[in-house]
Amino acid sequence: MFRISPLSVLLLALLVGCHVDEVKSSEPSSAKIERVQAFRAAYARGDLEAARGFLSEDPRRWWERREGPGQPWILGTGPWKHWDEVFESEGRLEELQAEVDRVSAIAVEHNDYYRLLERGPQRHRQTWFFDEAGSISGFLIEGIDDAPDLGRTDEFLIWAKANDPETLAIVRPNGEIDPAKAERHLALLERWRQATQ
Repeated sequence: MFRISPLSVLLLALLVGCHVDEVKSSEPSSAKIERVQAFRAAYARGDLEAARGFLSEDPRRWWERREGPGQPWILGTGPWKHWDEVFESEGRLEELQAEVDRVSAIAVEHNDYYRLLERGPQRHRQTWFFDEAGSISGFLIEGIDDAPDLGRTDEFLIWAKANDPETLAIVRPNGEIDPAKAERHLALLERWRQATQ
């Protein structure tokens, strides 16, 4: 028996002039996962126009809980985008699962910040929500309760507090990382590594 894959149906619809947003949420789970992967691939290669083509008109994002209207989700922006560029963040998805209106996965992230601190990758759950037209309408990032490997973070903070408390206060005001100060944070980490080798 001849079968047509959901991706083939989408491509055929595009070729004959139909709109991707006409694909309803009854599509198979594998098609939703493929759409999330295609969206992420477009975003990763810097093709924001193609990535935006997968999104609804007013996509939203949430941190930790999907409550209220969420924040506008504007691709290529956000407080951690610069941080990810400076520290060359990279990640992969594991355990992709699709439900009627969403796809969720465990994201495993690693970057130069973690490498310099000799800590393990950071894990968090990412969920993409779909509207009735099949467009991605929202994005949720949730921490996972497993304890992350913090490597030598405590050693670094003790050294920075003793050797350059002014810079430490700038890159970590109130003890929290300021992602806008990524270059200064990287320079401080590299100074620590040189001083402690």
